[in-house]
Order: sequence, then C-alpha cells, then structure tokens
Amino acid sequence: MKKIIFKKSILAATLTIAMTGFANLAFAKANETKSQTLASLDPDSAFKELKAGNQRFLKGDVRKDGQAVADISRLSKGQSPNSIVLSCSDSRVPPEAVFDQKLGEMFTVRSAGSDNLVKLVSDIHPRIKSKFDEKHPSKDLKTES
Repeated sequence: MKKIIFKKSILAATLTIAMTGFANLAFAKANETKSQTLASLDPDSAFKELKAGNQRFLKGDVRKDGQAVADISRLSKGQSPNSIVLSCSDSRVPPEAVFDQKLGEMFTVRSAGSDNLVKLVSDIHPRIKSKFDEKHPSKDLKTES
C-alpha cells in the first residue's frame, strides 16, 4: 500500500514539473513580443511605487482593481513584475496588499524560516539591479500605522 502511494506521489510530482516546464515555455514565447511594461522601471521608480502603495495601504485607500479573472487571464500570457519582495510566509501579510500592487506587478518570494534564507537571497541577488546594493530601502516601509 505504501509503495502504491509513493509511486502515485512521484508520478504526480513528475507530471507537475513537466506541465510547469511546458507552461513556462509558452509564457516565454508570449513575452517575446511584449511592449514596455512596469518591468522597465528603474530601481528608484519601482521603490517609489512600492512606498506609494504602502502609504495607500496604511491610509486604507487601496486600489480595488488588478485581481479579477480578467487580470489572471492577462497574466497567463506572461509576467513582468517591477520588483522582487522577499517576505515571510505568514498568510496574514500578503505583500500585494501591503504594497497595494496588482497581480503581476511584483515577484514575491516567501520563506517560512531562516534555513533557506541565504539560498533565497543568493538566488534573488543576481537579478537585483546594482542600485539596490548601495542602499537598503526596506527600513522605510511599514506594515502598520
């Protein structure tokens, strides 16, 4: 019985990985022709947008768009986030809400513990523009008023 469950788990994981690979190829093809998007923001502009979204969140004046079925359909063609956010896996603090961002406007990496934190940061760091190496803007952001 345990062998059957194990084999089914391996098969499900293999199929999931294969399907993800095919989906990524399709998304990459769709992204080849995308026009200028939020992803082209320079680091200062992207950070200003996050700060502005955080201020809207603190004031309770958040946008009410960007999370509809049409937005999810749009994102199925590809993504072009303007920022990367490393956050806790705590479900009570979704970065998209804290920064008042639409789906697809930020790439979120969540960690449940510090065991993999060094690995996560090392994976993210090469993708961050060098301007972020010079300063650490996260100290300016708040999650409560």
